[in-house]
Amino acid sequence: EMVSTSFCGFLPAFALLLGSAQVLGTKDPVDHVDILLGTKSRIDFSVGNILPFIGRPWGMNQWTPQTNNYKPNAAGSKSWWFHPEDMELYGIRCTHQPSPWINDYGNFLIVPEMGWMRSQYPNKCNTFRDTFYSPYRMDTVVDTHCDGKGNCLTLNLTGTERGAIIKLTFPPYNPSMQTTGWDQTRRVRLLLGSNLTDAINAVASPASITGFTQANSGGVPHNLKTDVRQQQQQGGDTCMETSQTVKNVGYSGNDLYRFQVNITDDMEAAANECKAQCCADDGCRAWTLDFPKSSMMASSSSAPPLSDRFNCSDAFPCCWIKTLAMYNGGSSSHFSGYKKGFGPESVETKFHHYFHLETEPPIAMKAGIKQNVSDNMYDQGLEAFLEFDPATVSEITIRVATSFISPEQAKLNLDRELPKTKSFEDVAKESRQRWNEVLSAIEVEKPSRNEDPKDKERLDLFYSSMYRASIFPRSLAEIAENGSLVHYSPYDSMGRTFPGEIMTDSGFWDAYRTLYQLTALVHPDQYHKSIRGWLNAYKEQGWLPGWPSPGERGAMASTMQDCVIADAILRGDVLQDEDDVQLAYEAIRKNAFTVTPIGSKKGRAGLGDYIKYGYLPEDGDNQNQVAGTLNFMLADYSIAMAAQKLGKKEDAAALFKRAANWRLLFDQTATGGSFGVPGFLKAKFKNGSFVTDFDV
Repeated sequence: EMVSTSFCGFLPAFALLLGSAQVLGTKDPVDHVDILLGTKSRIDFSVGNILPFIGRPWGMNQWTPQTNNYKPNAAGSKSWWFHPEDMELYGIRCTHQPSPWINDYGNFLIVPEMGWMRSQYPNKCNTFRDTFYSPYRMDTVVDTHCDGKGNCLTLNLTGTERGAIIKLTFPPYNPSMQTTGWDQTRRVRLLLGSNLTDAINAVASPASITGFTQANSGGVPHNLKTDVRQQQQQGGDTCMETSQTVKNVGYSGNDLYRFQVNITDDMEAAANECKAQCCADDGCRAWTLDFPKSSMMASSSSAPPLSDRFNCSDAFPCCWIKTLAMYNGGSSSHFSGYKKGFGPESVETKFHHYFHLETEPPIAMKAGIKQNVSDNMYDQGLEAFLEFDPATVSEITIRVATSFISPEQAKLNLDRELPKTKSFEDVAKESRQRWNEVLSAIEVEKPSRNEDPKDKERLDLFYSSMYRASIFPRSLAEIAENGSLVHYSPYDSMGRTFPGEIMTDSGFWDAYRTLYQLTALVHPDQYHKSIRGWLNAYKEQGWLPGWPSPGERGAMASTMQDCVIADAILRGDVLQDEDDVQLAYEAIRKNAFTVTPIGSKKGRAGLGDYIKYGYLPEDGDNQNQVAGTLNFMLADYSIAMAAQKLGKKEDAAALFKRAANWRLLFDQTATGGSFGVPGFLKAKFKNGSFVTDFDV
């Protein structure tokens, strides 16, 4: 539906476009999108922390060049892997990264190559130039692979909801150069991050690369095998009864959390404290202890090697509460392994991102697997490659699609979205048309009829912002063979498949008052779809997610998803079924009234104190005393409005009363800094006194 409107408050660009006099004729708004806007970011200097995504609006996958393969920065983070000023190209990355602070999952790298096999960093990088970026395609010249006559390898990329097509055009084959030792072999490589948890297979005829990756940064379901669960329930061996205390176990990005152990002189006591926390946490499958360089314990022969000190002081041991991964079957050439730590020995990670890659021409000269690949970013990577005869192959078309459900579903997604009857240009044209449809939901009006040289700049900013608002939250739903909508659930402890929509990659703490309001206004169908997806997440997890990627990450303060769901109830036209209305209210009411254990990623941290004192006290369990309290109150007010609409008078009265408690944190004696405004919100202790070391 076309919406012609002028407003401000949702995106920065809107403030520049107030007024209504003349519609700016924008037939193809996608041409105004600059996907590099906001990408000029490093860990030490950020102008947006976003990536140049190529794909489809709200697609399950996005694709982007990886231009940085340096060693991990930011205390082990590997999430700053693109910068528009980089000259290196490591490949095209399948990514789901919503933020470098949240990091990626299900990611893998597709690398074009010509010549000899480049095995180690930095030789594996290519250089590239003359790149065209847009939401629907990327075109670039890979000038590492040129023939000296101005002919270079070119790469063209476009995406679908669950796949991508990459066209590689190589320099003309020169048979006379073969005798000089110039290798002109054409090659396609696919790189995974872990030799221990991922699986891959390469076949020359028909040419294909298949497998899965378990790459994640948290937010994925893990579960014990049934026999191990029963053994624990029957009082068998528990993790506290293991014979060996201190043991270092590896990990593959599946750590739940870390905490500092305030013991420096007793290795066994420090290890037991870490072990006890693991035993008390249902999510823990293994633990390990890292020791500071300054500690006497670090010199012990039984102590684990030094490792990342993220989130722990250099003066104290660091306890890592972990999950482990194991692949339990399949037919790939490389099986993922597993690592044993304390706790049950058989652990499954119920998270797999399956991929299916095919090429045209369909016959490769050679197919192979490389294990334990050292690629600087990955210490133990896993790689498959296809090689093609340069005498007969001048162009390779790569078609790849993925699934979170099964390898068969990945193949089905490939056949459905990228059939061989569609050329690269056909798919790119479809993608361009889809972006134009989404971006054209708003007609931009200029304030006057006078020509303004800044009109194009304003349109570029506006539609670039609209593009960003049309990526997250992403849908993880897939279309089954029978045509029904189904999804893998990162919220279910068994990682099962369920019917219907599911959403992920959304930080409600930021988006509840911006993105969701905008989407409800200009893309109501997508808004309705996202609400259904969040309610399915509630049914599968028992809680509404607050920062899922792909499952709950437990980041940010409060439960601002309550505002989004309450808003959907209040709109009246979003949830048509009365059962859905009641389910939606049940979900937000649970956040408001159900106290969760300390350290839980579900519900509101500190809710018990909030209910008892009317605010989050400075000497309580929540670290966001004032901001957290205000967020709780805003969520309470939103739920109260929904309760009032549904006739739930007692809930409404209780929540309206709680929402008015902001007065408890308002110190009338404080002054607002240089402005001299009387009164300011300040943190309080449990005894009701304000903090004294307060500086506006």
